[in-house]
Amino acid sequence: MYEIRLTDGSPVFVQGDPDYTAYDIECEHAKGDSGYLRFTMPKSNPMWGKLVTRKSVVEFTLGNESLGFFEVREVTHDMRFDESVYAVGELAWLFDSIQPQAEFHDTPPREFLRTLLTVHNDQCPDHQFRLGMVDVTDSNDSLYRFTNRETTLDDIRDKLVDRLGGQIRLRRVGGERYIDYMTDATYGSDSTQRIYFGENLMDYSDTMTVDDICSSVIPLGYRLENSPDNAQIGNLENRLTIESVNGGRDYITDATLVQRFGNVRTTHIWDDVTIPSNLLAKASAWLASDQFEQMHLSVRAVDLSLTSEQFGRLRMGDTVTVVAEPYGLNKRFPITKRTYHPANPESDVLELGDTVKVSYVASQNAQNKSTTSKIDETDYRQTQWLTDAIDNVTAMMTGSRGGYKYTEYDSDGRWLADYYMDSPDKELAQVVHKVNLNGDAYSTNGVNGPYETAIMANGTILGKYIQAHSVTAEQISQDYTKTWEDADTRTLNTARTEFKAADSQITARVSKVETTAAGLRTDLSAEVRIRADQISQTVKRGQINSAISQTAETIYIKSNKFGWQSTYSSLTTDGKLTAQDATFTNATMTNATVTNSSVTGTFSCGTKSSAYCQMYGGGIEFSYNNQQTIGINSIPQYASGQRGGRIYVKSGATFLELRAPRIATTASTNLNDASTQCYTGSVYLTYGNGGKIYLQVTNGLITGWTV
Repeated sequence: MYEIRLTDGSPVFVQGDPDYTAYDIECEHAKGDSGYLRFTMPKSNPMWGKLVTRKSVVEFTLGNESLGFFEVREVTHDMRFDESVYAVGELAWLFDSIQPQAEFHDTPPREFLRTLLTVHNDQCPDHQFRLGMVDVTDSNDSLYRFTNRETTLDDIRDKLVDRLGGQIRLRRVGGERYIDYMTDATYGSDSTQRIYFGENLMDYSDTMTVDDICSSVIPLGYRLENSPDNAQIGNLENRLTIESVNGGRDYITDATLVQRFGNVRTTHIWDDVTIPSNLLAKASAWLASDQFEQMHLSVRAVDLSLTSEQFGRLRMGDTVTVVAEPYGLNKRFPITKRTYHPANPESDVLELGDTVKVSYVASQNAQNKSTTSKIDETDYRQTQWLTDAIDNVTAMMTGSRGGYKYTEYDSDGRWLADYYMDSPDKELAQVVHKVNLNGDAYSTNGVNGPYETAIMANGTILGKYIQAHSVTAEQISQDYTKTWEDADTRTLNTARTEFKAADSQITARVSKVETTAAGLRTDLSAEVRIRADQISQTVKRGQINSAISQTAETIYIKSNKFGWQSTYSSLTTDGKLTAQDATFTNATMTNATVTNSSVTGTFSCGTKSSAYCQMYGGGIEFSYNNQQTIGINSIPQYASGQRGGRIYVKSGATFLELRAPRIATTASTNLNDASTQCYTGSVYLTYGNGGKIYLQVTNGLITGWTV
């Protein structure tokens, strides 16, 4: 029995009730759309004139199942005073909020959707949505997106559904609205009901289109700058082509497609491809696999669940098998649009298959009753927070609609396996949970796999992610390789990350190979090793490398260039040392500037065999070629008992000394030999060993001599 009620429970339409009556009732659910509900009430209905646009919300139910909540948007009256009501599904509220200008890097689909809903909830406090289950991912689980003042629903459609696939679903749990983002395989389940020609199939039409099929393509890469090597015609755009790696031809052709469809040529642009050989590879793959015939099926069918509970209900998003032998049709299709007509169930319309695409190769193989499958191996990396993972798992475990169980036995009646599936038919199921003596495994590709998530009896755990508070293991290892093109530098990059914790050692290594369009290759790597007695780091670029090694006693650094920066000292990579309050012992300096510094011991500059300077406690000496010396120092005591300083000059065997109050010179370095000495008011000429006075002049008078 169908009913329409306000959210407070007040009846608007109750099937079979003479008071709360309505006619021309139609409700539509469609993939990615809010859907609508329309109906007309006579003036005798107690709710006539009481529904308010943008205020009243009604629920449309079939038995105990809710078919959705709808907000009244339009109320009109005709000459008979009948009131026509048009209402839209709650998903339309996402049109009421605007996303700001923002840029997103390395963002998983779940986090991106969470951000969109958070912005909406801030702007529309009366129409809140919570994030539900999300199982759609991209190749690296890290989106790069922009938002620019679009509506929230437009951003969800354009930046998630249209690019990553999957479907948006609205659920109500305990009065809360949840937005799920599910893959086509997990969105719904396989209906136990079938649509058969001659039984519940009332009308049928299908469309198979090949409008977009081509047999030849001209691939175009990134946009080239205008130069003599890249001649440009007028202001026309110039792009990378495959002529240089394809025998001078800028196109490729598939002979099989030519035979089937004739010569149909088109162009296709890959903006991010900068290397001709990569462009050729992408074009070949696109021509062979990425073009599709598309089947669209529209049927009018009676939902047999209305007549008997033994039939499963036909719901939007579920998969149903359509059998129409006169048309050669026996195929499973997803329900992408579902229209309800309570007064005329035979008018209900199902639209199926707008997401079912059959490749040309697959369609030919189907005629030969053979099947070809291709497994795309995709690398994943964990980027979600653990709390998000727990929320997502909780939503998926509590929000699913259930499935079907099938137990398999061998010929002797012994148990082989249990299958938990999205279809009652094992051969038609896509989502499969299989349990046998070897382990627990999950597949979204049918019972024959591949099974990409598993816990095996031999101790192996297989999956795309590990998300946990902690992981305890005897050893842990990780190895991941990724290849991409840099459109700005026209460089092909291959990066590998490795991690291993085993054998009393932790090793982390990242390596990268950069190859330019001209074929120039650069190898880079960085490695950290941790042992109980040592930590070492190495960074390499080609033949150049630097290393740091640390033990309990030493820190060793090896590098072509080395520097540091701190509050009181620094060293530039070109060797300039700056320090405050520095102390140097037995140091050798070249091109050094020392300011306000204290030197302990002896400070030397230069070499003794050439120019040389030496400073020590109480003195300084300058010399050249170890022969000529100028010195300044203090002497502990004069002959008279006084202390003072002196300046001396040595050149070969000659010596000159100045010290207060005398000047002395000699042909040797010993003043006790023959010398001339001048004191205040006196001159002494000495000779012989011991410095005997030969002549003494005092105050202009000869006062003593020796003959």
